[in-house]
Amino acid sequence: RQSLTLGAYEAGTVLSQPQSELSTAEEACSEILAARKVQNFTLNVTPNPAFPIDPGTQITVTATAAASEYSMGPSFFMHDQAVTATIVVVRTP
Repeated sequence: RQSLTLGAYEAGTVLSQPQSELSTAEEACSEILAARKVQNFTLNVTPNPAFPIDPGTQITVTATAAASEYSMGPSFFMHDQAVTATIVVVRTP
């Protein structure tokens, strides 16, 4: 979960800047997670950064990965479970 939190934070840091793009945020998250050996994850951002976001708007970034892939011990305990980290940032002017 710590890795997902760091990845979501990095994506949020990118998205908090004016004129930022989702692809750049996804790349920042991927770099952090790849360094921590997390390869299969999803990144959800609301509101959608493809549309203009006004300064002061809160942006929620959620990173999710399957728990069974990254847990230690028998994977059947974590079957169909997900680990999620969510952070909120504010778009800067």
